[in-house]
Amino acid sequence: MDNLSFIRSFTRKATAACRKKQVPRIAAKGLHHAGFPVGYFVRNLMLLAAEPRWAQKPPRLKRIKIVRLLQERSRFFLQVHEWLDRHDTGKLDNLSEGYGNQGGQDDAVSVDTYCIHCGGCCEIACGLPDFPAESIIPARWQRIFGEGLGENHRFCPFLWEDRPSGGSLCSIHPWRSRPCRIFEAEECRFLLDDPEFKKLSDPVALKKVYRLLLRLIDAR
Repeated sequence: MDNLSFIRSFTRKATAACRKKQVPRIAAKGLHHAGFPVGYFVRNLMLLAAEPRWAQKPPRLKRIKIVRLLQERSRFFLQVHEWLDRHDTGKLDNLSEGYGNQGGQDDAVSVDTYCIHCGGCCEIACGLPDFPAESIIPARWQRIFGEGLGENHRFCPFLWEDRPSGGSLCSIHPWRSRPCRIFEAEECRFLLDDPEFKKLSDPVALKKVYRLLLRLIDAR
């Protein structure tokens, strides 16, 4: 199952589950928006599956926590989406055209020369909230960037996804934290060569998690 086919199936099942009150309405609402990071949510579950503490949980508890993760991610995604819309960034309708990918003035090398939008640099639960003085990111969100969205979240709260390609999008790229700005070509190459990171792109492993997530959402 490719990325788009999975997203369509997952969104359809989550919507049906929402009608039956198996999944919170806000979770299904987030899934219907372009940019919602479904692929990274799946990779989040792959990372959790490798953690002994998670592996010991019974299936029913895992489902409850996964639905909660989806709800929390969706709620914050919608908040960011609405904030960008209010600020009239002019980018919400152009996700597939590179929204969030432009390099800042402090980039030593243009991001477009090496970034493949794998999202690896954003697959951290939280980061150092060292935002530039001119950043307009709300103080509460800066704290969320520094502390993460909560238990079991394994990627940046502001990481979105380009649905046609499955590539990463930074929803606050023009105002991102300084540590994000200094993650450049050398750090990128090091990450791409990391065997543990490569496992997250293994098609067989991804397919297993896709199917697991569909079964969880479709549970009766």
